[in-house]
Amino acid sequence: MEIKSRKHYLALVDGHIVKGFDNKEFFDKELFYLTACKESGIAVPEILKTYDMTIEMEYIKGILYTDLFDSGTEVQIQSLCDWIYSFHKRFNGPRCDMNLRNFIWNGTECVGIDFADPLDYSDIEHDIGTVLCFIMSKNEGVSDRRLELARYFFDWFLNKDYEEKLIRNGYMDEIERIKVRRKKFWNDEFTLADKVEAMWNILAIKKA
Repeated sequence: MEIKSRKHYLALVDGHIVKGFDNKEFFDKELFYLTACKESGIAVPEILKTYDMTIEMEYIKGILYTDLFDSGTEVQIQSLCDWIYSFHKRFNGPRCDMNLRNFIWNGTECVGIDFADPLDYSDIEHDIGTVLCFIMSKNEGVSDRRLELARYFFDWFLNKDYEEKLIRNGYMDEIERIKVRRKKFWNDEFTLADKVEAMWNILAIKKA
């Protein structure tokens, strides 16, 4: 079964993922991070074999983090925090491409997938701002539980001495990226972009 992907050939074959690349740089980057993360105890799919700029890897069953923030638990969000923090410590830099679809709850822990995109910023806080923007940009609106878990995520990294100003920069930068990706949602007088930007002020209110 072929899986929809705008960037690579991606298919589910005999219970595992087959991911093919046209660009050797992206292939090498994906292979490097999968290998280095696994060696460092950061949860990623296991590589089964490689050939001709193709990686066959374990298929991770579970729930995408895009679907967790309205009804998830603090344990699940804590696992996402732990994954990102461990990645930053291991590589001393950002991951980039922080779409929540690249994180899966497998029933036990958060697993990171998809590392082929280029690194296009340098601050690790930018990663946190990007995730927060994804959480707060749900078209149907932000539930109380989503806001609660977003604050849990945000506060956790602030308590690790990540800089709030740089996190905000990442949040606002992602709004501009979303404008490009979701053009059909930006036509109202008070657009989704405005709403997401306004949500920062609510999100940034510290818990008493």
